[in-house]
Amino acid sequence: MNSFLDNVVDSLNAGEVVITYKSLNSGREVKGTYTLKGKHVGLNPNTDKLVAWDVENKKWEDIQIDTITMYVDLKVASIGEIANEDED
Repeated sequence: MNSFLDNVVDSLNAGEVVITYKSLNSGREVKGTYTLKGKHVGLNPNTDKLVAWDVENKKWEDIQIDTITMYVDLKVASIGEIANEDED
């Protein structure tokens, strides 16, 4: 795996992540909240897909790795928000 994918998978295993990617079916940009925490899913190194649990729609989603344009680890984002509140 590459470091980008490693970071995404680590974040998914730790909690919820907002991932933005381009749908191969419709060509539109898709943004959703996904996780692998508690799902015990292994990754196949011979594929270009990432399988993750769609938290909002309660279903598995396979995402083409090279279509991911952005991800936000919500755990890290919330820690950043708490840190900023402490500075006020």
